[in-house]
Amino acid sequence: MLSKTKSAAPTLRGNEKAAAKALERSVDLATHPPPSDELIQACADAFSRSPPSVAEAGVRHLRKKLQAADRNYDVALLSCGVAGRVVAASPAAQKAVGAGDGGKKFMAVMLKQACDRRPSQLQKGARQLIETWQQTYASNPGLPYFATVAVELAAFKHQNGEAPSAAPTDALQFAGGPQLQRRGAASGMDDSASLSAASLQRHREAAEAAQIRQAIADQHTTLDEAPTSTSQEEAMLARAMEESRQSASASAPDAFAPVPQTDPFAAPPSPTLPPRPPAADPFAAPP
Repeated sequence: MLSKTKSAAPTLRGNEKAAAKALERSVDLATHPPPSDELIQACADAFSRSPPSVAEAGVRHLRKKLQAADRNYDVALLSCGVAGRVVAASPAAQKAVGAGDGGKKFMAVMLKQACDRRPSQLQKGARQLIETWQQTYASNPGLPYFATVAVELAAFKHQNGEAPSAAPTDALQFAGGPQLQRRGAASGMDDSASLSAASLQRHREAAEAAQIRQAIADQHTTLDEAPTSTSQEEAMLARAMEESRQSASASAPDAFAPVPQTDPFAAPPSPTLPPRPPAADPFAAPP
C-alpha cells in the first residue's frame, strides 16, 4: 500500500551537493512553461550521468513540482512528462522512483494525480505513465512500486466503475489542460483495495499457470479430434473407393460385353402370309 511517509533528503557529500544543485536547476528549467524538448532532454541526460544519491535528490525535487498542481498546474503537468523521460533515460532515476522511501513518496504523489476525480490532462497523463511503467518495470523485483502503484490504480478504477485501460500510449509529454483540483480524502480511495507487489506477482503466476493449463487442454482436444493415423486414413479411403467402384459396376451395363453381330448380306426374312383356303377340284363330280 502506498501512503504518505516522511522521506528524509538524501545524504550528499562533497561535490555531490554541487551536482545535486545543478540537477535541481535542470529540473527547474525542464518544468518551466512553455515546454521545451531540448530542456527536457537535457534534464534526462543530466539524470543519466548522475550517481544514485544525486539522482535521488533530483527525483525528490521533481516530486515537489509534481505535487503542486493546485498552485501551478502547468508546472505539475510538465513534471509528469519530465518524469517519464527521466525514468526512461536513467537507471538511477528508475531506482529512485521505483524503490526506497523516496520512490514510495513519489509514487504516492503520482497515484494522487492519477486518481483525481476531475478529468484533466494531468490525470490522463499520470494514468498513462503509471501503466507504461507497469509494462516496462513491474517484472523487476528490485523496483516494487512500479507494480504496486499500477495495482492500486486498477483497484481505484474498478471501485469507481471505470473500464480497464487499453494499451497505454506515449505518456512522456503532455501539453495544456484545465486547472486541476486536489483529490483529498473525498476521493474514496480505500486502503483495503491496495495490493502489494507480492500480490501482483502471485496474480501473474496464477494467470500464467492458467494459460499453460488451457494450452495443454487445447492440445489434447486437438489430438482427440485429429485422424487416428495416416495409414488408417489411407486404408479407409481405399476401402471407400473400392466399395464405390463395386456399387457402380453392379448397377451399370458391362461396357466390355461382346455385341451380337448381324450379316449385312443375309436375305430379309419372308413375310408370314395367312394360309390359303383349299382350292376346288375342277374334275370332281358335282355333288
